[in-house]
Formats: sequence, C-alpha cells, structure tokens
Amino acid sequence: MELDEHPFLLADAIEAAMRTVSILSKEKGLEITLEIAPNVPVAVAGDSLRFRQIILNLLSNAIKFSEKGIIRIKVTLEHAGLETTTLRVSVTDQGVGIKEDKISSIFSAFSQADSSVSRKFGGTGLGLAICRQLCELMDGTISAESEYKKGSTFSFTVMFGATSQENITRKKSTNSEIMRIRPIRVLLVEDNAANRFLIRVVLEKFKHEVIEAVDGIEALHIMLEDQFDLILSDVQMPKLDGYRLTKIIRACEEGKELDPDLADKLDNDLISKLRQKLHGKHRLVISMTANAMSGDKEKCFTAGMDDYLTKPLNQEELAVTLNRWLPTE
Repeated sequence: MELDEHPFLLADAIEAAMRTVSILSKEKGLEITLEIAPNVPVAVAGDSLRFRQIILNLLSNAIKFSEKGIIRIKVTLEHAGLETTTLRVSVTDQGVGIKEDKISSIFSAFSQADSSVSRKFGGTGLGLAICRQLCELMDGTISAESEYKKGSTFSFTVMFGATSQENITRKKSTNSEIMRIRPIRVLLVEDNAANRFLIRVVLEKFKHEVIEAVDGIEALHIMLEDQFDLILSDVQMPKLDGYRLTKIIRACEEGKELDPDLADKLDNDLISKLRQKLHGKHRLVISMTANAMSGDKEKCFTAGMDDYLTKPLNQEELAVTLNRWLPTE
C-alpha cells in the first residue's frame, strides 16, 4: 500500500474522525474532547486519510469499550525538523481497560483483550492491527497503557512533512454531490453492528433506503426476495465473506457453475433460485475493507467487485464513489 501524501490541516482531519463517531458517542452519553499543544503545526504534509483512519479506529474502540466518561484526544510535538515533523497522538478512555498480560498482543490481528469483555462489547477485530500497520507505514509506532476496569490510553507517533497553511486548498463539501444522486436501495452486508449503524446513518441522511445483512449467506437470501441498486459489502465476515459472496453473485449472473468450495456453502435449491433471479443482469457491488495490506484492491476486483472503499468509511469518499456509479437526479 502506498501513501497519498498532500498538505492538510491537522485539526480538520481529527475533527472529521470525531464527527464520524459523534452519533455513537452521544448514544452512549460519552464526551469526546480534543487538545492540541500550542507548538504543534497547524498544517502538515502526509496521508490525511490514513491518519484519520488510525484515529477513527481508536475512537471506535474507545466508544465500544466505554459505558461512561470522557474520551480525550491529545496531540503533542515529538520532534520538529526542517523537513519533517513527528507528532504523538493519544486517545484516552475511561472504559473497561485491558488486563496487563493481554497488552503485548493487542495489536495482533483479531486479538481479543478478554473473552468476557469481547462477549459483552465485541472484539477489536482487525482495527488495532491495522493501526499498527498504518503507523509503521508513516514511520511511527503505537502502544497501549491500561488499568483494568479503569480505562486505557492508546498512543501513536507519525512522521509528517513540513508545509505551510498557505499550501492547502480546502476541498469543497461533497454534500451537494451526494444529494444529487437519486434515492437508491442499498443492501448493506456487514457483521459489525456499530459499523452498520454508522454507515446506515450516512446513507439515510441522503434519503437512501438501507436493508441490512450480517453475513453473505443472509445477504443471498435477502437478494432472492428483493431488488437493490447497490450491494455494499464488508470483505471479512463469518459464514460467507464478501469475496465469496461476490463470486457467487457473478457466477449466478453469468449462468456459470459455482466452484465446489462455494457450492458447499449453499444448498442446491438456493443456488438454483439465485441463478434464475440474477441471471443476465449485473449487480453493483462495492466492497468495504479495513485491511491496509497491499494487494487488497486487486483481490476485490479479482472477486468481481466493481469498486473498493477503505474502512472506516469517509463521507467524501463514499460520495465520490456513488457519483461514479449511480444515476443522479
């Protein structure tokens, strides 16, 4: 994966992440605060999307594992050079915390801090592993400190290029773009309830109708009974992931036999009905993935997906993608 480096306003990127999770935090009565040290540059040069993704993943976890209190974001200057700036960002919550013996493995893919906590709140999934990869990509590190049942602080460093505020051209809001798209029916396939809620809020804000499925198997049964303009699917799901879901859809559209490993996931009656329902038409499938590893985009396209979005979803990215594929009013 390559970085898309450009000048951006630091506070804008952080506040965009805060706005994305604001509904979830308010639902739980949580307050999110931001403190930026006076000596931190207003503008930096780097990949604002990846930077925002790290913060959004940490905020999402902080909200998920907190039932009360304040979530604090703090930004300090770690090092300032002539051409580069290293910043430290910390996200502190008053949530359930992490047991000491689990902290060392918390940044591994699908590591769970505690089985009882995961049953109650849900696991961290790939989120923290993705954060670690992104930090390393930006010449930084990430660490965690926690007191069990009292809260956690996740702290990361990233290196940015030096720039000036004058070099930044603010992007115009894309709200008018997404509002030009006629209302559509979306099948949202996502196993994480919090992610489904956030995506639904954004889509319904612009009058789109959203039907939810928690995995690929449920999505196929829903598709058998209903029509959709867009299938927006996560790639990592239990039972049937987004890659295999898309391969099944494409095979049925083209009247082809399913690969044995795909056919084994479905009963013959469902396959037959799907082939009759889907044959001869092309359904728009856009994938969502939190994976930051190279080759992900190619894997999505190989599976037959039409386009690709990186999670956590950014409203601007979503607007541009929908405009590219869907008719406007």
